[in-house]
Amino acid sequence: MSKNKKSKSKNHSSKKSSLYSYFSALPSVRLLSKKDWICMLTLTLIFTCLVFYRLGNTYAPQTTYTTTSENRDIILDFGDYITVEQLDIYLGNLESRSVSLSTYNEVTKEWETIGDRTVTSVFQWNRIDVYYTLRYLGIVCTDENGGVFNEIVCRGANGEIVTPVNTDEYPELFDEQQMYYETAECTYMDGTMFDEIYHGRTGYEFVHGLPTYETTHPQLGKCFIALGIKVFGMTPFGFRFFVAVFGVLFVPLMYCFAKALFKNTYVATCTAMLFTFDCMHYTLSRISTIDIFVAFFIIQSYYYMYLYITEFNSVYKGKDQMSGKLLPRNITGLLALSGFTMGCAIATKLTGVYAAAGLALIFLVHTFTHYPPKKVGRLAAFCILFFIVIPLFIYTLAYIPAVEAYAQMGYTDKTISWDENGLNIGYGWTGLIARTLRNTNYMINYHAHLDATHPYMSDFYTWPVVYKPLLAANNLVSQNGDVTIRSTVNYIGNVAVWWTAIPCVLFVFYKAVRGCISIVKDIIKNKNAEPVKASKGKKAKNTVASTYSITVSEKMAIFLTVSYLAQYVPWMGVSRCVFIYHYFPSFIFSVLMIGYSINTLINWKPKLQKAVNIYMAVVLFIFCLFFPLISGVPFSYEWTHKLNWFDSWTLI
Repeated sequence: MSKNKKSKSKNHSSKKSSLYSYFSALPSVRLLSKKDWICMLTLTLIFTCLVFYRLGNTYAPQTTYTTTSENRDIILDFGDYITVEQLDIYLGNLESRSVSLSTYNEVTKEWETIGDRTVTSVFQWNRIDVYYTLRYLGIVCTDENGGVFNEIVCRGANGEIVTPVNTDEYPELFDEQQMYYETAECTYMDGTMFDEIYHGRTGYEFVHGLPTYETTHPQLGKCFIALGIKVFGMTPFGFRFFVAVFGVLFVPLMYCFAKALFKNTYVATCTAMLFTFDCMHYTLSRISTIDIFVAFFIIQSYYYMYLYITEFNSVYKGKDQMSGKLLPRNITGLLALSGFTMGCAIATKLTGVYAAAGLALIFLVHTFTHYPPKKVGRLAAFCILFFIVIPLFIYTLAYIPAVEAYAQMGYTDKTISWDENGLNIGYGWTGLIARTLRNTNYMINYHAHLDATHPYMSDFYTWPVVYKPLLAANNLVSQNGDVTIRSTVNYIGNVAVWWTAIPCVLFVFYKAVRGCISIVKDIIKNKNAEPVKASKGKKAKNTVASTYSITVSEKMAIFLTVSYLAQYVPWMGVSRCVFIYHYFPSFIFSVLMIGYSINTLINWKPKLQKAVNIYMAVVLFIFCLFFPLISGVPFSYEWTHKLNWFDSWTLI
């Protein structure tokens, strides 16, 4: 082999080795043993099976019939006089369409009005009453901008399906009749539920280059939803697919976080199990909204920040030990990942800013106590790049689908009516940035001035006790005599986890306060102490970072406390309508606090591990007990109704 080839081979090998060390040095990888992998993957597999079980139908009406101001009449001929009791209309991407129903009188030769109806929910079967004997049925969409209808099913006497004789005139409305639901009412399996009418719809609009409807949140989360729609179509399975994927990925993330914190396989397994079998985690992983995405990125950003701190502390015991370089790449890589995932959180939902504030506090305190002042400049430049520039870049790029939609249509969205000149931005960077700034300003104003009420709204201080769950879907499946079968989906926490978290959070707060008191005492002590004299020819060592008497356990408690409060405290000043699922990011840190308490408990008395095992069995039992109320699986109303344990609960 020539010297040249050897040189190239050596360079390639060094690059590969460098890249490998960049990622393989992550503490999470080094900490996981074979037993860890088995426990983590087992929980992940179990949750995968649970979350994809009856996630939603893989089919739904796809072809569309669009009415306009010039062509807004649909006339159905049934061939003879029959009684039409109801119409089931699968609505496209325009919500709350007003329709006027009429029938043709063959004696007077005139159309007679039956009445006006509203077809409300997008990408869902909407039932409207007719109850009229007729041959010709006229359906007129009275909205100025028309309507989009994917399918119409007509039901005659006793609920049987009747088909007009002129379906060939409206093929898009009658070509997918086999997709009509077979239950008494449309369930979550057949169409959208709760806020899916906003986020799922926007994903569809991204895919098809249509005007964007949901503009009250940043766009990254809806881009993931759009990706699922692009792959699997605009079906319940399609618009929920990547929500479920992120819910599944959350399980190994929580396991790795717990293992990094507690260095104990048993405690990590317990912590991940608590999260795996939490009802709120399960529901958010199966409903096409952006909340699972933002929570995932928030936890990731704190996970990488914790790894950065622990890796930094393991390498540098004091400020005096740092070399002239910034930091090894495996350490700066962790910091970069924290900034990147923080940017993804903010680009998904503005509540990611709360997480950013907590990260900033943790990072600044650590830097102040561990980093040489003369070398802060380089670190600051690095952080500006990964915690400001790159997050802004991610946030802006997420608006590309929305910008394209507006540019294509030259469309003025009613949700931003404050724009007097309309919106027609174009495709360039200037247009993208202008669209991002305009929409961000609108979002802030919208949430600041939102004055709405909801039957399931709840105050922030009631969230930890699960005072008011949220009923997202409640549909009749069948009724046979005294037996009623219903399908329900609830936002509710596993009370065995949520209620246990309350004393554990208080315990961690106590440990954090103790740690802070120790730091204050040490600062005063170090300030009053005489400086250490240097030996001849040597500089005095700066040992600030190594002279604190705070324990590792107390440091961990401070980290968890700041992380928890960063997500929770901002909601205390929010006066708008809020719901129990807004507590979810805070709740995740409370699960880690339960893990912290379990770790403390079994280190104190190992025999108490048996009590922990019993507790884990209770958690699993409660999850199974409430499974019919969070999964939408058809179940007896008479049985599940008994799970309304409190007056404030309306679960079915």
